Amino acid sequence: MNNILINILSICVLFFSCVQKKDNTFAESVDLDSLMSNKRDSSFIQQVQYLPLETNENSMIARLDVIKKQGNKIFILDKTLSTVFIFNDKGDFVSKINKKGRGPGEYLYLKDFFVSN
Repeated sequence: MNNILINILSICVLFFSCVQKKDNTFAESVDLDSLMSNKRDSSFIQQVQYLPLETNENSMIARLDVIKKQGNKIFILDKTLSTVFIFNDKGDFVSKINKKGRGPGEYLYLKDFFVSN
């Protein structure tokens, strides 16, 4: 009985010691110069601006699906999180819309959105 228990514990130790820790960091860089040098795109791209968005525990975007700008606000839909993030035109986080549920004022899934005055 002791040998069976020791064998099971040894297998468990080996199994859990072989698991690799995942690196959840992800960064993607885009070469804007190469994008702008494409002759096809230059007919409708007039200006490219880089706007760093504020990052804190409330403004972490998993996936950028839709971007809309209304006045001095930038709205970003993240379908993965079913959340619309709102930033000002300086990139500062303002708020987010994330009332997922089945109750009044809540939604089940966000596919798109529109902004009105």
